[in-house]
Parts: sequence; structure tokens; C-alpha cells
Amino acid sequence: MRLMGAGVLRHVSEVYLFLDAVFREAFKALSIWVNWYMISVILSAVLASYCLLFLVFLMVGLVIVVLGVGGMIFRWKYEWWTIHLSLQVHNETSKISIITVFMAVLLMVYLSPLLIRSPCLTDTLPPKPHLVGHRGAPVLAPENTIMSFNKSAECNVAAFETDVQLSKDGVPFLMHDVGKKFLRRTTNIDDVFPNRTYNSSSDFTWEELQKLNAGEWFIKTNPFWSMGFLSENDKALAGRQKIPSLEQLLELAKEHNTSLMFDLKNDDDKDDCSIIINTILNSSISHNLIWWLPPKCRAHVKKQAPGFRQVFSNKSVMKLENGQYLNVKYNAMTTEEIREMSFNASINMWGVNERWLFSLLWCSGASSVTTNTCHLLKDMSRPDWYLNEIQKRYARDTERAIGLLRQYHASLTSPEEQALKTSVGKVSAIFGSQLFKALLDIQECYEVTLKLNATENGTQDMVPKEMLEQNSELERVSRVQVTSRMSPQKVERVSGLVSRSHVETPKTSFSHAFPITTHPEAHGSTMPAGTGFCDEWRTEREV
Repeated sequence: MRLMGAGVLRHVSEVYLFLDAVFREAFKALSIWVNWYMISVILSAVLASYCLLFLVFLMVGLVIVVLGVGGMIFRWKYEWWTIHLSLQVHNETSKISIITVFMAVLLMVYLSPLLIRSPCLTDTLPPKPHLVGHRGAPVLAPENTIMSFNKSAECNVAAFETDVQLSKDGVPFLMHDVGKKFLRRTTNIDDVFPNRTYNSSSDFTWEELQKLNAGEWFIKTNPFWSMGFLSENDKALAGRQKIPSLEQLLELAKEHNTSLMFDLKNDDDKDDCSIIINTILNSSISHNLIWWLPPKCRAHVKKQAPGFRQVFSNKSVMKLENGQYLNVKYNAMTTEEIREMSFNASINMWGVNERWLFSLLWCSGASSVTTNTCHLLKDMSRPDWYLNEIQKRYARDTERAIGLLRQYHASLTSPEEQALKTSVGKVSAIFGSQLFKALLDIQECYEVTLKLNATENGTQDMVPKEMLEQNSELERVSRVQVTSRMSPQKVERVSGLVSRSHVETPKTSFSHAFPITTHPEAHGSTMPAGTGFCDEWRTEREV
């Protein structure tokens, strides 16, 4: 049930994250937060009903037209010869032109799949991108609250992403929305200060901001339909959230050794930057954990805190200032550009909330992604639709061998060849069985494991000699070589192969000869033989 609930949460979250940007714009325009998703569902239902009725009327009209045409054909059947005569007016050139255009369009349709390029079709899979918690984990907790960042810390994110503003008395606090009535969406400002006019963060002191509740809106509006998957304790905790200060988040980042990246929502003047820098320096957090993103006071920051990592939002500016860290939206670069730039810079892509998009950027070589759904992406051990050339070659070679065997089987027609035909049929049936495919998967799994071990240890001498001998023997047995059709020895050879192909319990298991290790990202830990990586690899391959 827990797995089923996680799957439902994943799909529901993806739908809501897709519409989140639209809903925010609607809130800015109407200054009211309602369940726009339900309204869109109702409008879609009405539109679908209209289309259905229109389709019904269209079908009725079509029936009337067909009956009318049929009646005219029956009534004036001799007049239809005129249409045949009119088609003969066109000359040969026009006919050839029409056929040429038709064939060209048809050829383009059939050849268009050849133009498809996927970065996930590769032999060298880049490391899994690190996760950056966008305002924490806003699907599981109110955004930009301590609870939200704690939830993202449970995902082992590499960095917290947030938005910083300054209060009237110069206290940096976390809040995304800016401008007129910027506190209305995520706090109870209308209840605490009902007659207050405000346009910016400088209209409130830190003490006044602490009187606001920053979590009740999440419980009431249920923006991602995730309330049903939260415990009662989490719901109660979410309802008690307050607006946190930058100092509180710095302490949390220092506790988890997690980096911090933020946007500065104020005017980015020198005084504001100085306050932010002093707050960070006073927290004693390691300087390399700070990813500095605001561009306007970058030169001042480099002087005051040269240890901060300078993150750029523009490729040209990054190259001009010899930067190494880029933060752009997921669609700002092509997969080819990401792969090319990943060799010289670290690339963080923001707005990545779906598995397919995360998989695409993973294969492209992105260093990290900023996401709302770290709880969905953290458990991915391999990109979706990942297929390397080795796997494709195994499948092609197996299918080709089975095809040749069946072709040879069909060519054996003489009476003296029937015994051979029976043996070849048994061999082709074995090669096409699920058992043989499973054996190929196991062999490939062990080869991948050996390769990972060699890569991990920096040597190719880690393969036991016994293992190599067993692999060599298996390779010799698995090959079928057909000689001349009339050779009497071929019947004995193929029959012997068939008799030796029956499954028997081996005396020495591969699992004892070779310990299975985890993926290189699993910090070099080992797992018991017969469990873990190979089982996971085989399951993903079947999926």
C-alpha cells in the first residue's frame, strides 16, 4: 500500500507542479488563491461534453450525407461516369507531380524517427545529478519554512534553495513573493493586520513578521493534493510554521553540511548585500557551502567573502568572468550544450520536477537540478529509458542467431536430415526461451559489475581467474557452428549440445566466486551475494 501511495503521489504531484506557474500568475492578477485545478477540471468537463455532443451531431450529419449520396448514386447511377471522364483531363505531368509529392511526404514520415536523438543512448552514463531543494520540499511542507527544509534534508539534497528579503529593521528572512501584498498567499496577514497597507518587506519589522503564521495556508489550500499522504503529526507541524530568518536556515545548513543558494529579492544594493554577507559570516558556516547567485553586488561579495562559490545565470557572463558554476532553467540549453559544457563547468538546472526530465538531464551530464520533488527523484538509481550500445548489441546478436537457426531449420527437408532438423529445432527453442534470455541478463550483469569494480579500484586485475575460465567455457558452449548439410558428424554434435543444455544445479555458484558490489555511487559498500545491484539491474531491464 505504501508503494501504491507513493506512485499516486508521484503522478498527482507532477500534474500540480505543471500547473503551479499558471496558478501563481492567476493569484497575482486576481489576488485570491482558490483551487484553480478544480475549476480547470470543470471547464474541461464542459468542453468535453460540448465536443461529445458536437461529435454526435456530426455523426448524424454524416449518416444523412451518406444516405443522400447513396440515394443519388442509385437514382442517377449513369451520371457518375462524368466524374471518371473529368479525371482524365489531367496530363501525365500533373499525375507524376501528385505521386511525387505524396511519396515524398510518405518517405519523410517513415524516416522521421531516424532524426530522433537521445542522450540516454550511450555507453558512458554520467554521474547522477545532485538534488537542490527548491524552497525546501514544497510538496511535503509549506515552502520556505524550516519544516520544508528539514524534509528536503531527509532527501540528502546537496543544497537548499531559497529567497531572501530584508525586514524594516534589517533582519534577513525567507520569502519568495515580492511586491504589493506579497505576504497574502503564504501567510495569514489579512487576519493579523487586516487594515495594513504594504508593498514591500521594508514595511514590516522582524517582530511583526514573527506574528504571522506561514503554514495554515498549506493545510487549507492543499496546493499539491498531498495532505492525504502526510501524517497527522506532519499536518499539525505544518500548521504551526513561522517565517524563518536566514540565520535559522544557515544553522540548519551547517548542521547537515548542506550548501545554500538563494535569490536576493531586495534591490541588491551594497548595504543590503553587506547585511547578508555579515549574517553569513557571523554564522561560521563554511564559505564553500555558499552558492552566491545575486548578480548586482557580485564584485562586492568577491572582496568581502572570496570563498563563496559564484554562481551565474548567464553563460556569456560566466565565461567572461571565468566562472565555473551555472544556474539556468531546464530548457535554456540543449542536451548537446549541456554535455559539452559539463566538462568545464558545473551546471545546475532549475524547474526539474518530473522523472523523464530528470532522466534526460542526467544522461546529458547536468551536475545538479533544483526540484520541488526531491522525495521522488532521490530513489532513482538509473535514468528512465537508459539503453547503452552493449545492451543493444546483446539483443541484436541473440535475435540474429535465433533467426539464422530457424532459417537453417526450415531448409532441412530431406529424410536423412530429419534428425538434424529435430536437434536444430530444440537448440533454437532453447535460445529463444525465457531461461536463455535470463542467463544472458545474468552474464551481462556480471560483466557490468566487473567493469564497475575495475573502474572503482583503478585496475583490470580484479577478476578471478576461475571466473574468466568459466566465462570462456560458457562462451564456447553457447556458440553453434553449422557445417555442410550432408556431414554425418553434425547430427551428433548438435544432439550432444542439446543433451548438455539441460539445466542442472551447478556445484559452484557464481555468487560465491564473485562478491556483488553496488553502484559506484554507493560509496564502495558491498552487499551479500545474490542480492542488490544485479536484482535491481535485472528488474529495471525488464521494465
